[in-house]
Amino acid sequence: YDVSGTDSGPAWGYMLGTASLFIVSIFVFAAGAFMLTIRYAALILYMIFSPFMFIGWVFPQLQKYTDQYWSGFLGRAFFAPLYILFVYLALALIGQFYAASNAATGVGNMGDALGGSGDVTTASFASSLPPFILSIVLMLAAVVVSSKLSADGSSAAMSIGKKATDWGRRKVQNGVNRT
Repeated sequence: YDVSGTDSGPAWGYMLGTASLFIVSIFVFAAGAFMLTIRYAALILYMIFSPFMFIGWVFPQLQKYTDQYWSGFLGRAFFAPLYILFVYLALALIGQFYAASNAATGVGNMGDALGGSGDVTTASFASSLPPFILSIVLMLAAVVVSSKLSADGSSAAMSIGKKATDWGRRKVQNGVNRT
């Protein structure tokens, strides 16, 4: 594909999009590796100190610490699945876009999408960039949104757990009061 000719728009869009996606991917995978390493160490510590969590259930004055334990533990537990989901969505998006645009061969994998010689690009510069932009947004969301949702997910799990605990206490107290 001659990038110096008049019809070089798709090739330039492909190269710009690929370079941008690679740069963002380096950041996302480095940040993800760091955060997954921290997650691993934190979960090990949470599991080591898990017997102390049950003390908060026995002594009501320590309930605050039990809630902090569960919130931190669940926040760390939710991060990895959300991170992997967003990375998968970004990679699937770019792969499927080039599978659809390379309908002649029917092959559409990441090697074709990112390692081609320009013959799998679309008809114009503007139409070759959107899948890269969407993939870059999803890659960045892998780090940002998964961190935020893991904290929100732990809060939601904690509120559901508190409601279930309160419901169970009421049922037990009503059963004890009837006898």
